[in-house]
Amino acid sequence: MYLTKEELIILQGLKNNLTFAEINKNLSKPIRTCDPRIDSLCQKYGVADRQELVNKADLEKVSVTDIEEISY
Repeated sequence: MYLTKEELIILQGLKNNLTFAEINKNLSKPIRTCDPRIDSLCQKYGVADRQELVNKADLEKVSVTDIEEISY
């Protein structure tokens, strides 16, 4: 799975059960409840919500790439 650096930070935070405030410490733009980066992650993994995302995502199978190189 190809993710942007920020998507990876968000996914790692969600998988580690961090709060948004804790995740925000590592992001250039704060995460919000309705955040397009979370929507993008859900779309990439084919899930409907954050809980499904946390259950399905495997951090061992993630590659980070520049956003311009990711096809949507």
